[in-house]
Amino acid sequence: MNKRDRFWFFSSLWRLGPALLLILALLVLTAITTIAQGEDLDGTAPEAEPEIIVLSETVTPNGVTTQVVFPTTADTYIASNNPNTNYGTSTWLRLGYSLDPPKNGAERVFLKFDLSSIPSNAVINWARFSIFQHTATPTGDSDMGVQSRHLVSSWNEYAVTWNSHQPDWGGVIDTSWVPSTTGVWLEADVTNLVKEWVSDQHANYGVLLMGDERVQERQRMFYSREYSGYYPRLTVDYSIFVDNQPPVVSVESLPQYSGAKFNVKWSGYDPGGSGIDYYDVQYRVAGQTWINWLNNTGGTAADFIGGANGVRYEFRARGVDKSGNVQPWSQDAQAGTTVDSIVPSATVNALPPYIFSPAFSVSWTGTDNLSGIKCYDVQYREFAGAWQDWQKCVTATSVQVTGAQEGVTYELRARATDNAGNVQPWPNNPQTYTTISTAEPVAEVLPFASPVTLDPNITVRWTGWSSPGSDIDYYDINYRYGIGSWVRWLSGTKLTSDIFVAPQPGQYCFEARAADTIGRVADFKYLPQACIVLDTDPPRITKRLQIPVIWKDAFD
Repeated sequence: MNKRDRFWFFSSLWRLGPALLLILALLVLTAITTIAQGEDLDGTAPEAEPEIIVLSETVTPNGVTTQVVFPTTADTYIASNNPNTNYGTSTWLRLGYSLDPPKNGAERVFLKFDLSSIPSNAVINWARFSIFQHTATPTGDSDMGVQSRHLVSSWNEYAVTWNSHQPDWGGVIDTSWVPSTTGVWLEADVTNLVKEWVSDQHANYGVLLMGDERVQERQRMFYSREYSGYYPRLTVDYSIFVDNQPPVVSVESLPQYSGAKFNVKWSGYDPGGSGIDYYDVQYRVAGQTWINWLNNTGGTAADFIGGANGVRYEFRARGVDKSGNVQPWSQDAQAGTTVDSIVPSATVNALPPYIFSPAFSVSWTGTDNLSGIKCYDVQYREFAGAWQDWQKCVTATSVQVTGAQEGVTYELRARATDNAGNVQPWPNNPQTYTTISTAEPVAEVLPFASPVTLDPNITVRWTGWSSPGSDIDYYDINYRYGIGSWVRWLSGTKLTSDIFVAPQPGQYCFEARAADTIGRVADFKYLPQACIVLDTDPPRITKRLQIPVIWKDAFD
C-alpha cells in the first residue's frame, strides 16, 4: 500500500466514527495478542519487506571481504490434511506432523533467499542459516531429524499447496537434528549450499525441509518472514579478490620404493592472495601419457592404490585459486616412486634338537624381490605357549642367547619388512625349535638284596641317566670300608655291574658317578648310595640252661 492509498484508507476510517475505530483497535490488539500466544496469524504479506543488512566490509590489499545478512524472500509451509490450503501469509512455519489441533497432518517448509547481489566470482568463506524456533511438541521431545532438499523449479509463496506439486524437489542436501528447545535461534552451516548457488552449480530455487512425518504429534514451529524481526536468514561472508597470479603447487617427494598402496601429498601457495580453491593431480607410468587422478579436490593428500609391482609411477599437481587463476601443468614429473608390492621372506635358521648350554646363537636370513629388507622381527615361545616379541625391527641377522633354562623347549619364528613397507605375515608354525639340556648325567648304585652277605664276592649293580640329547658314556665307582676314606674301585667302565671282592669282613659302601657323551662328568658327592656288611664268621649255638621235659598224657 503506497502513501496515497494509506491516506484515503485512514481518512475513510475517521469518517466512520470513533466507535468503529475503537472496534478496529480492539481487533488489532487481539491479533497482536494472538501472535504473542504463539498461534498462526494469516493475513497479507508485510508492507515492509525485510532488507539485506551489510554487517561489515573489510578492505585488504588483494580485495574486499563482506559480511551480509540475507532475509528470506519467500517462505511458507504446506500441510497434507489441508492439501489445497496455502499458508504464504502465515507468521509461522510448521515442520513435522500435527496430530492435535489444528490437525494439519504432515507439514513441510519452503524457503528461498535472493543471493543475486553476490558476484559470481565471489569466494564464499562461510555461510550460516538461522531460524527462530518458538514452539516444539511434545514438551521435552528428543532431537528431531530434518532433511534438506534442493528445490529444482520455481514456486509462488502465495500459491503453493500440498496438492499443487509446485515446486519439484531434487537430491538431499543434508540431514541434521533439531532440538525441542524453544525461544532460541537455531543455526546450521550452509557454506557448501551457498557456494553451489552462487557458482550456479545448482539453480537457486530455495530448499525444502522435511521432518518426522510419522502419524504422531511431533512438530517444530518457527517464525516466518511475516513476523517482524524474527524472519529466517542467511549470514554470508564472502570475498572479492584482485588476483591475477596463479598458485604455485607441487607434489611432495616420494620414497624410492613404495608398496601397492602409498600416500601422495601436495602443497603450495597463492602469490596473488586470494588463496587456493582446489587442486588437480595427475599421474603416469614413467615415460607414458599423463592420466587425471584427482580433479577439483580440496584435499592435500590421498592414497594411490593398485600400483603394479616393479612399475615406476610419477605425479604432478596444479592449483586453481579463488579468483579462477589456473596454474599451468609442469612439463616434468614433480615426484615419483617404484612399486614393490611383493612381501619379503625371512626364516630363522635351523637349531639342533638339543642345546647343551644356557648360551647359544640364533640367526635368521631373508630375501626381497626389489626394494630390499629394511628390518626383521623375531618372536619366541616356550612349550607351544603364547608368542612373545623378542627382536623388533632389527637389522642384525643373529643374536646371542644367554640364560636359557634347563628342560625348556624354545620355538622361534621371524618375519621381514622391506623398504617399500611390505610386511611378511607371521608364519603360523615355528620355523625352528630346540630344547635346553644342561643337566649333568646322574649315576646311582642300586640297593643290595640283603644288607648282610657271607660271600666276599659281592655283586654290585648301578644305573645312570643323561639329559635329553645325550647318552651315558662311562661310569666311575668308589667304595669305602667302614668309616674310612673313599677309594676308586672302577674307572671309565661301561659296565652296569661287577664283582667286588671284599678283602675282609666289615661294612662296604659304594657311590657311582657318570660321564655322558657330551663330555660332562658328574662330581662325586662322597656319600654312600648303597651299603652291605660282609660277615665271614659262621653262627654258633651256646648251651645256657637245661630244663627237664616231662611228657604227660593229656588224657591221664
